[in-house]
Amino acid sequence: MREKTMTNMAMNLCAVVGLNAAVAMAAPVTTIDAEPEMWKPDTDQPLKPAPIIEDFIIDHPVAEDPPRKLPPARGGFLIKDLNTGQTWESPGLPPTLSGSGQMHTGSRIDGAEPWSDRNFGTMSLANNPESFPANVNCRLTMTFTDSTGAQFSTGCSGTFIDPETVLTAAHCVYYGVRDGRTVNDFADTIVVHPATHQGVNNLGSCNATWIGAAVGYTDAAENNAWGDWDWDVAAIAVDRASGMLTGWHGLAWGGDCGPVLDKTYHNFAYPGEPCGGTDGAGNPLHNFQDMYYWSGTFDSCFTSTQLQMDTPNPNCFNTSWGGMSGSSAYYIDGGTRYCLAVCSNAPDDNTHARYGKLWTEIAEWIFDEVMPIARGEDLDLQALDMNQNGAKQIAVDAYDLITDLSFRSANPTNGSAPSTDWPLSVHLSANDFISATDTLLMDSNFNWTFDAMSSVNVTPINVRIPVNTPTGDYFIGSIVDDSSVTSNNATHGWDAIEVAVTAVSEIEALAITPLTSELDNGETFYAELFLRNNGAATALDIDLAIYLSLDETISNDDLFIGEVTHGSDILGGETSTSEISFPAPEEVVGQSWYLCLKITHAPDVILTNNTVASLWAVDGVDRPSNDYACLPQTIGDGLTAFDTTWAITDGQEHEQCEYDGQTYNDVWFKYVAPISGTLVVTTCEDLGGSADYDTDIVVYGPDPSCSSLQTPLGCNDDDPVNPCGNSPDYHSTVTVETEAGGTYYIRVGGYSAGDVGTGSLLVDVRPFNDDCQEADIIGLGDTAFSTVQATTDGPAHPDDCETAGDGGVTVDDIWYVFTPDCSGTFTASTCNQADYDTDLVLYTGDCGDLTLVACNDDSPNCTGYSSILEAQVEANTVYLLRVGGYDIGEQGSGVITTDLDCTPPSKGDVDGDGDTDIDDLLLLISYWGTNNPSGDLNNDGIVDVNDLLILLGVFDG
Repeated sequence: MREKTMTNMAMNLCAVVGLNAAVAMAAPVTTIDAEPEMWKPDTDQPLKPAPIIEDFIIDHPVAEDPPRKLPPARGGFLIKDLNTGQTWESPGLPPTLSGSGQMHTGSRIDGAEPWSDRNFGTMSLANNPESFPANVNCRLTMTFTDSTGAQFSTGCSGTFIDPETVLTAAHCVYYGVRDGRTVNDFADTIVVHPATHQGVNNLGSCNATWIGAAVGYTDAAENNAWGDWDWDVAAIAVDRASGMLTGWHGLAWGGDCGPVLDKTYHNFAYPGEPCGGTDGAGNPLHNFQDMYYWSGTFDSCFTSTQLQMDTPNPNCFNTSWGGMSGSSAYYIDGGTRYCLAVCSNAPDDNTHARYGKLWTEIAEWIFDEVMPIARGEDLDLQALDMNQNGAKQIAVDAYDLITDLSFRSANPTNGSAPSTDWPLSVHLSANDFISATDTLLMDSNFNWTFDAMSSVNVTPINVRIPVNTPTGDYFIGSIVDDSSVTSNNATHGWDAIEVAVTAVSEIEALAITPLTSELDNGETFYAELFLRNNGAATALDIDLAIYLSLDETISNDDLFIGEVTHGSDILGGETSTSEISFPAPEEVVGQSWYLCLKITHAPDVILTNNTVASLWAVDGVDRPSNDYACLPQTIGDGLTAFDTTWAITDGQEHEQCEYDGQTYNDVWFKYVAPISGTLVVTTCEDLGGSADYDTDIVVYGPDPSCSSLQTPLGCNDDDPVNPCGNSPDYHSTVTVETEAGGTYYIRVGGYSAGDVGTGSLLVDVRPFNDDCQEADIIGLGDTAFSTVQATTDGPAHPDDCETAGDGGVTVDDIWYVFTPDCSGTFTASTCNQADYDTDLVLYTGDCGDLTLVACNDDSPNCTGYSSILEAQVEANTVYLLRVGGYDIGEQGSGVITTDLDCTPPSKGDVDGDGDTDIDDLLLLISYWGTNNPSGDLNNDGIVDVNDLLILLGVFDG
């Protein structure tokens, strides 16, 4: 045999490496796959036997005594690739059954056997089956297909002799012709369970990919029930480097009988054949689930390749039983354990047991062919055993930080790699098959130099469960990217750690949005707030605090407004919206404020998202005191200053108003009409008002309710008459009729939402007949009148109507229309019937072209400077009667009496006093040569001698 050394096969099994400092936490995802189903051992109940599988056979070969003589076995090994189904024979020399040696392919994990007796003693349940050296041993389950196509299963034991190589008995993996079945083939599948004990797979499982056994056994198995026990040894290559977790034993072979028998051997195995005994709970012993241990010395060499122990009084614990086949008998030399033989066969009465001893050729075959095939020559990392300080099952709340996770990154190959940053990701999965599509918890790397047959314990790994994870059972696993075979780069199955997650609620202050752009002292302010539950559990009882801040963060200097309780529960993953209101404090005026929302109490796990500020600031303003319809400013006639800069819009739209029917940013006035008349409200400079922006005016009344101002009495955007209604002024005038004592609401605002400013509002109520154009019809008799609020629009007549140097003016006038139905003397009188100094004037013609007929300021014998006007009028001629005052400030009310005397006057009665006397003569002479109708007695168009003769003819002195 070629010399093999420990140096070139050395490995570092116990290396530990930490993660690089840069660890990126993955963002949570919205959904996770359905809750996985997983079988768990019922550890609270007494141990029960393993479930019975149909046609399940616990191998218990029966040996003949004395042994049968068979033809010499030919050399070589029969091999089957379970992935392809291909079977072939590896050539070799016939077994020499000579020579001896021992070798271990790498480091071991220190451990101590429970005890050691001189002779094989009594089996008992193994101590610490998940720890070395017990965990090096494994339970094997095989399936076969016989010549009829029927499948059946068997069970054996085995031992790791390399990270991916298991030593067992040939009859466990190759089935010839026995028990009425013809197979003559290797197993279809073999599942290897290292360190299984009492129904728990302490280190998971792996699957055989390659099987080999000596032709000396497989040839014989086709000719008799079992085969040739001298060659009952086999090796299995597996797809998972479980040996990197357990450690493994070396191999020993050959040796003379004496020295071999002088050694103490240790044996861990899984008896499964019923032995008649029960445990303390009444369950049958030997259930193929429990690992048993015993140790001692063999009694004899049955053949050169079979060691025998004698058990003259067999019972459940002092001899071999079915299921123990393939388990190794190893000894300890210099602290290293070497497997020399595997449990092989026993007679029907179990009075002795035989273990097949390894020989030179099978040891060389295992070292030269089996192990290299199992390992491979190229680097191929495997991810194994994700755990938390040894625990494989943990319970956490969503968003909990899970610390001190670790896994073993193993290189069970003959390849190597220099110092490299190996990409590492950690995932949360709904099942135990970890993939890159699962929820990413961490993306990082670790640096390590991988020598051949080495591994490293990667720790600590700290990950956080996504906050939106629903309650359920999940798995956490790692994936290492080594740019090679990817199927084993993740901690699948047992290698993942199971995590029971309890859902949480996690409330985020998402946004707070002001519903207006200004805050006013004492005004109720409205805002909309948005909360989101990022967790999966329903959130209850959420308390909030509202602040006003001069910047976008909450600090101790901020203005606390108050607390509110969110009105409803928020389901996991949902966003909730609500509206809040609060009275603005007086401190708000003159500053710009951000609204800030803070969660003060909630079932919450993330505190960094509990505050949020509005995206824009609102202005703290001092609104006009008359900003609301029900808080109007009371005004009278004249100019009133106004300011709509911070006014809000609280009036309704009106379709009859121009543009969009709305008057924006309005202020309000209340006006009580002193008279029934025409009310003029204006911002037009031409009429006496003013404004520095585009105004709207609306008037409601009479006597409306401030809370339901719906139909306006009048409204105007741009005055269509006066120049102020054109660009760039766009000012407004409203004219409406009033009732004396009626209450009217005046609304002053802007054309559009951006129109605000200052101005002066002129309010003026005038009599209906204040203007000449609006003259009222008057008949004969008494008519009440008033010139209060009247304006002056008639001309002055200084030559004809001047009294006491007043310039002939008549002020604050009102107008009447009189049309006589006969010609005669018209009289209009306020004599003793007015409360102020009156003026009376009579015209013919149009308002724009008046002809004076007569006028009177003061009449003799009339008190209070009241007046009497007399004039000759013609039938069906339209006359305008003007009633005013003597001078500025003279306004009042009274009764005007009108009369018409249509008796024809004497032809000579020039002055119309009913007599023809010297006064008439003198007056006619004063009209001489004119066309004055009073002096033109013959109506020929001129006052001359003909008219004088007529007067003299009726002259009565």
